[in-house]
Amino acid sequence: FQSSTIEPSAVRATSPRLPARHEGTRMTRTDTTTTHHPQQRRHAEVTPTLKSILKRLKLSGLLEVLPSRAQHARDQRQDPLDFLEHILHDEIERRDIRNITLKTQRANLDPTLTMHTYQWDTHVTLDSHHAKDLLTLHFLHRHEDVILQGPTGTGKTHLATAIAHHALHHKITTHFTRADHLYKHLQRSRADNTTEKTFRTYTTPTPHH
Repeated sequence: FQSSTIEPSAVRATSPRLPARHEGTRMTRTDTTTTHHPQQRRHAEVTPTLKSILKRLKLSGLLEVLPSRAQHARDQRQDPLDFLEHILHDEIERRDIRNITLKTQRANLDPTLTMHTYQWDTHVTLDSHHAKDLLTLHFLHRHEDVILQGPTGTGKTHLATAIAHHALHHKITTHFTRADHLYKHLQRSRADNTTEKTFRTYTTPTPHH
C-alpha cells in the first residue's frame, strides 16, 4: 500500500474556484459569522411554550432569572447539568425567602429586630452567655419557659423577637404579641365565649395566626 503522492496543484484543482479577491471574501464571511451569532444570543427570550411549562410545574418564579442565567451559561459554555443545578438552586432560595417572609408576617414579628441588629455592647447589664444560649433553642425541646425581666428600654422585646426569628429559621412556628394586647384579647374572649379558642391561639400557634 503506497502513501498518497497528490501534488499541491492537484489539491488546489479539487477546490472550488474562487474570485481573485477570495481572501478578502473569506475574511468577510468569518467576521459576519462571529458578529451575528452574539446578537442572536442577546435577543434570546423565554418562549411562550417554556413559560407555559414552568407555570404548569409551579416554577414560574424562574422566569425572572432564566434569561440572564441562560446567557451566562452560554457565555461560560456551562455544562447543561450545572446550568440546571444553578437554576433549581435559585428557585429553592427564592421559595425559602418567600416562606420566611410570610411566616414572619403571620407571627407578627418585627423584621428589623434580629440578633444581627441587637446591641450587645449597651450599658444594660445582661448575661450575654445565657442570652446566646437561648439561641440554641434547647429550652423549647425541654418544654421550658423563658421570662425576660428589666426596666423599659433595656431590649427585652428586641431579644425576644430575635429568638423568635431564630426559631422560625429552624422551622419552629412562633407568634409574638404584647402583654397588654394579650390581656385585651382574653378579656374580649370572655364576652363572646371564645376563651378556650383564644388560649389555643397562644399556646399552640399555627402559621395562620
